[in-house]
Amino acid sequence: MLFKRPVGYYLALILCVASFQKLFGIRPANRDFPFAREIFRTSKHNGIDCSAFFTRASSTYEALDGKETVTHPWGGYNFKDALAGYQQYQTDLGQSFTNPIQSLQGSNTYNGLDIPFDVLSDQRVFGFNLSFYRMFDQVVAKMTSGIDMPEGARKFFSDVELYAGAEIPVMHASSNAHYALNLTSNDLVSAVKNMSARDQAYVDEARRIFQYDTLELNSNTWSQSGAGDFHAYIGLGKKFDHKLRFRSMDFSAVAGVTIPTCEKFNIDRPLSFSFGSEGWTAHLDLLAELELKQGWRTGCSLGITSGYTSTKERRVPVKNEPHRLSALKFSPRVKTGFTVAVMPYFTFENLRPGLNATVRYTYVWHGEDRWFDERENPIVRSVFSRNEVGTTEAIAKFEDWTKWTASFLNLTMVYDPGQRSGKWLSHPLIWVSYDYPFSSDSVVRNRRLAVGVTLRF
Repeated sequence: MLFKRPVGYYLALILCVASFQKLFGIRPANRDFPFAREIFRTSKHNGIDCSAFFTRASSTYEALDGKETVTHPWGGYNFKDALAGYQQYQTDLGQSFTNPIQSLQGSNTYNGLDIPFDVLSDQRVFGFNLSFYRMFDQVVAKMTSGIDMPEGARKFFSDVELYAGAEIPVMHASSNAHYALNLTSNDLVSAVKNMSARDQAYVDEARRIFQYDTLELNSNTWSQSGAGDFHAYIGLGKKFDHKLRFRSMDFSAVAGVTIPTCEKFNIDRPLSFSFGSEGWTAHLDLLAELELKQGWRTGCSLGITSGYTSTKERRVPVKNEPHRLSALKFSPRVKTGFTVAVMPYFTFENLRPGLNATVRYTYVWHGEDRWFDERENPIVRSVFSRNEVGTTEAIAKFEDWTKWTASFLNLTMVYDPGQRSGKWLSHPLIWVSYDYPFSSDSVVRNRRLAVGVTLRF
C-alpha cells in the first residue's frame, strides 16, 4: 500500500513568502509535533504551493517547574509509579501482584522506592505539504453594491479582498528510544542511589519485562507514514496606503476548519504520536502588518483554535502512573483545551534583487485537557473515577501536564526570480526556512528545515 512503504513523502508547511496581501493558516499542534501555525504571504494571485520539510528532536523540555515529565515516556518517568498503577489494576481484578524487581533479584529491597528512568529518544519527521489558494477580486464590492449604506462604508468595502484555500500534508515519522537508570538525584534514598551494577541490571530487566511482556508494549521503536489533517479556510483582507505615517497598513482575518484525517497515535506504541488533531477544530486568526518604509515591514498575528471532544481508546492511568504505561484500556471522553498562538515578525525585502528575508518569533500555548471516566460500575476504576486519598492531587497533576507551551525563532529566505526577469509565466517563489526551538514547557524539542516552491498564476 502507498502509505506503508518506508519512503519519504515529505515536504511541508507553507511559511512566509513575500508580497502584499496576507494569507495565513493554522495546523493543529500536539506536544510531540508542536508546529501549530504558519503565516502565508502571497501577492494578489491564485497559487499552488508544494513544500518539503524535515524535523528532528532528541530531547524534551521538562514539565511541571523543572520536574520530570512523570506522565509521559518522553523525558523520563518513575518506575515506582508505573508498578503502583499496575498493582492497583491487578488488585481491582482480584489478582495477585509480585514486583518484577523482587522476582529477579530475590529480595524486596527496592519495593516502593523511587526508581527514575531517563528516556533518551530520537524523533524524525519527513514530509510534504500541498496547498491551493484563490483570490476573489471585487467579490465583496459586488456583494455590498446592492446594500443601502453610507458612501464612506461603500468606499471601505470597495477594495476588501476575499480569498480561500485548502491544504493537506503527508509525512513519514519515526521514533526510537533507549531507557537508562538515572541515579543522580539527591532525593533518592541511599539504597537506590548506591545501587550495585548487578542490581541495576536486574532493575532494567524488570522494566523491560514489565513494558514488553506485561503491558505488551513495543517501547523502543515506531514508524508511520500517512496524511495529516485537511485544512480549509476563508479570509478577508484590507489595505490602507499612507495612513498614520506608515507607507501602508494591512489587516486580515481568517476563519477555518480542520478535518481530522490524520494518522492517530497507537496506544501500544508509547513513542507514537498523532499527525494532527483527533477531532474537528475551528480557528480564527487576525493579522496586522505595517510597512515602516520601502522594503521594511513588521507585523503580528494572533490566532485562537478551539478544542475538541474525543472518545478514542486510550491507556488511562489507574493511579499516578504514566498513562501510556498503564494496563487499563478504554475510551474516556477527552475534552481538549484551546490553543493560542502569537507571531510577531519583521520582513526585509530586496536585500538583493528578488531576495527577501523574514525573522519570526512564534509562541504557542495550549490549555489543559480534561479526561472523564463515564463507565458505569467498572471493575477497574481509573484515577478519574476513584475517590481515594491522593486522587485529587493525581488528577490535578495530570491535567497540569496536559498544558504545554512552545516557542520558536524562524528565519525564512524567499527568492522571487520574476524580479530579475519578467519571463516567468507562473510567478514562482522559492523559499527556505529554519525553525529553532526556545525554552518551552512539556513539548518535544523539534528543529525544522523546510524548502518550498509557490507557483502563482
